[in-house]
Amino acid sequence: MIWFVIALIIAFSAVWLIRGSKNPGDLVLPGLSFAIALTLLSAFVIWFYEGSGRTGAPASTQNSSQQLIAPEELSLTGVEVLQGTPRTSYRLTGTLTNNGSARLDSIDVTVIMQDCPDDVCTVLAEDTALVLARIPPGQSQSISTPLTFPVPHLGPPAALRWDYRIGDIRASR
Repeated sequence: MIWFVIALIIAFSAVWLIRGSKNPGDLVLPGLSFAIALTLLSAFVIWFYEGSGRTGAPASTQNSSQQLIAPEELSLTGVEVLQGTPRTSYRLTGTLTNNGSARLDSIDVTVIMQDCPDDVCTVLAEDTALVLARIPPGQSQSISTPLTFPVPHLGPPAALRWDYRIGDIRASR
């Protein structure tokens, strides 16, 4: 929203400056330079403000320094990666089980696309997806999340294989 307001102010200022000039060409270059400088300054101020000490996570949720659920307390079974439309679109499905003592809120899953002819694997691409799964301790839930992979440059893989790993785990008591 703030970008829209800034753009409107710049546009109205440029029109006002050009309207009152006998030779509008004399004001266009300085006006555009001023607009660009103002936009860059605004972007810097917003970036600085948004990065100044706010973590964005509620105090009751887990952070990376204290894990409420260890990676080995989660199991992802029945994993399938299915190609969708367009060709770069895929969907990861499976069952996520929480064997920990805290409520699971979400995880990051990194999926690696590999070409493995003769069991010699070459990584083609990888994508990390946020999986929102609010799972109480001792329970399971079906998950499904979209993935995006580029079309392989060397043509279709001879023996496509998928690997995955669980990354950041967010949980709460």
